[in-house]
Amino acid sequence: MQNLWGNSVIKQNMFGVQLIKFADSYTGHDGGKWTFGGYDSTIIRGSLATAPLIRQAWWEINVPTISVGSKSQFTPSSSVIVDTGTTLILLSKSDCDNIYASLPGGQLSGSGFYTLWCNATSDTYKGRRNVYFNVGGSNFGVPAADLLWEQVDSANCYGAIQSWGSGSGISILGDVFLKNVYAVFDVGNSAVKIGQRTDVAALTD
Repeated sequence: MQNLWGNSVIKQNMFGVQLIKFADSYTGHDGGKWTFGGYDSTIIRGSLATAPLIRQAWWEINVPTISVGSKSQFTPSSSVIVDTGTTLILLSKSDCDNIYASLPGGQLSGSGFYTLWCNATSDTYKGRRNVYFNVGGSNFGVPAADLLWEQVDSANCYGAIQSWGSGSGISILGDVFLKNVYAVFDVGNSAVKIGQRTDVAALTD
């Protein structure tokens, strides 16, 4: 990006990222699209929410609140970095405890991983099945279907939100979050901008 901008190859010092949920040759999905020197406004529903960077070294921003449907809302214990190179969402243990306390069947397993019921996507749990992160004053949700990481047994699945531990660490909004939104990494204005996508269904709770 520094070379592209420094050599006037791009018109704006930013790039946009669209991660497709299902990428394989059978469905024809290409895995997503990166746009350098701007962003693809054709796939954004509504306007972009802007969160200024806390640190220049990382794409680190404040997330004022995290909520589980309409059941609970809390202030996270730390800021987060937005990272396409991380698969899951990684938060502090206290933040994970708060989230899984409200998710259907949510618990910390004996193996040290957080789990939830595999049927957490059911309409039975409407109002407590999706997790929302507030970025730039707007809530952006991760649907229950994307919170199911891997099946443990007939009833329980590992969650796609896990903890980096109880000590000092860094919280990360990885691909589980990013595949549900459009992300603009605005180098010139030191900000991350997040938008809803036209190819991702709007959440109902």
